[in-house]
Amino acid sequence: MKPNYSLLGRELGYDRRTIKSHYENGTPDPHRHKPSMIDKFYDVIQTLLSDDTPQQFYYKRVLWQYLVDNHGLTAAYSTFRGYILKIPVFQSYFDRKHTSPSMQHTIRFETAPAEQAQVDWKENIKFLLHDGTHITFNILLMTLGYSRYKLAKVTFDRTTETLQDTLVEFNMKTVMVQPRLAGTKGQLHTKAEQFSSDFGFTFKPCMARRPQTKGKVESQMKILDEIHAYQGKLTIQEVEEQIQKIILRSNLAISQATRQIPSALLEKEKESLTPLPTKVIRDSYRIDHPKAKVSASNLISFRGSHYSVPPGYVAKSMTLKTIDKMLYIYDSTELIAQHPLSDKKVNYLPSHYEAQLQKTIPYLSSEDVKAKAKSNLEKIGAIYDTTD
Repeated sequence: MKPNYSLLGRELGYDRRTIKSHYENGTPDPHRHKPSMIDKFYDVIQTLLSDDTPQQFYYKRVLWQYLVDNHGLTAAYSTFRGYILKIPVFQSYFDRKHTSPSMQHTIRFETAPAEQAQVDWKENIKFLLHDGTHITFNILLMTLGYSRYKLAKVTFDRTTETLQDTLVEFNMKTVMVQPRLAGTKGQLHTKAEQFSSDFGFTFKPCMARRPQTKGKVESQMKILDEIHAYQGKLTIQEVEEQIQKIILRSNLAISQATRQIPSALLEKEKESLTPLPTKVIRDSYRIDHPKAKVSASNLISFRGSHYSVPPGYVAKSMTLKTIDKMLYIYDSTELIAQHPLSDKKVNYLPSHYEAQLQKTIPYLSSEDVKAKAKSNLEKIGAIYDTTD
């Protein structure tokens, strides 16, 4: 029997057309899924959060930024966060990634312009390059206390020399002979003390394993986790470039602590910064990083002398680093050889010469290779030794 929509409308206080629509179409589900502008990214998000990719997203904001930068997402972060929350399989990914560090009481404090900078390492980041090579690197992050302006540098070691080379770097494991623990002052490395004296500042060691004592830099560490979103996608150079993009974006965004833009506050902070020491002093702390190509004899040339590398690197360009009268030879980020700096024209490590000799004369036994290598190296040393 067909309902009397007009009568029902008068009794219920609704328009007859509304009554008819509900009768014919049913009551709409208030919880039904409404189309979202993010739906078209569903498959991309599913792939990025799957176990089939080395890419890692520690925070929803990192995933959102990656999609904005690389896939044309235009949705606001708040909209994106709500979208992820509504899809259990996506939300569960971030539930697994989330960790809650133990909280300790701390007192927030502010400093005047140029009064303080906090520095710390993000250590031993394991990264997969686009060519399948696995590398490990560190990021040193410095945050100026007043402006919250940040500087970052990718490094492949955390030595005192690396600290001094960057001029702005310090870290407890680098400059501390003994870390500062509760109730102690710690002990600074003598090189760090000289460095701070030359540059006109004072080290104030933070307490080991207590991030609250350097909260201004610790609070910014998580932004560097964005680099894991690019696992398997970048070259070494692109890793460094991406870190700088992350830092630049942060410096141009409003700081939650100051409610101002760090880059803008930096201009005021610059007015109070003390001048750098002379170029002679600055250069004394720099590490030389020249390049050298490996010859057919498995040698590289540096300051008029030749130093050996293992077989397999002929014609490749090596990066050289000198520290404390030692020469370190790197293939990209991998240390492949180290030699004492020498006045000799040719400097072979016996293991390098033996390996090359074995490849050149494969039928020789290992004993014959060692004997022939020793004989040849003695002759080379007699010819090229200019230390007498």
